[in-house]
Amino acid sequence: DDKLLHDFIPDDGRKIAIIAPSSVSPRKMVEPMIWQNFAEKLMSKGLFVIQVGNKDDVYIKGTYSLLGLTDLHQLILLLIKSDVIISVDNFVMHAAHLVGKPAIIIWGPTNSKVYGYSEQIHLQCSTKHCDLRNKCLGPDFRITIIPTGR
Repeated sequence: DDKLLHDFIPDDGRKIAIIAPSSVSPRKMVEPMIWQNFAEKLMSKGLFVIQVGNKDDVYIKGTYSLLGLTDLHQLILLLIKSDVIISVDNFVMHAAHLVGKPAIIIWGPTNSKVYGYSEQIHLQCSTKHCDLRNKCLGPDFRITIIPTGR
């Protein structure tokens, strides 16, 4: 039992879809209009669509926004309560796998055959490399650690 789930999530009998369209890596992002289209289709089918992520993420119009409002424990409980999870390659994708929930993963240029889970549905939307190539996670990305002198 969690106060957030009881007080803020309407319990009107509709199936719950969780969307998590953001990632810390621009390489894994998909255009917001793709998410808008997904959300509209889900809502037209009668699903209650909840968006999760960080408070500064792009809001997907029409969704029930919990951006920046859940801690890790609450997010996991929310995923368990949901009926389907739709995400990019991010923490939510991995958590859906761990809690055994059906998931649809929308991929940018990262490879679903390498990073995805076999029980999830994978939609490869782009194979184009990130425009910010030197700042995107991927095989050519290198992190330089500079000692601070401590």
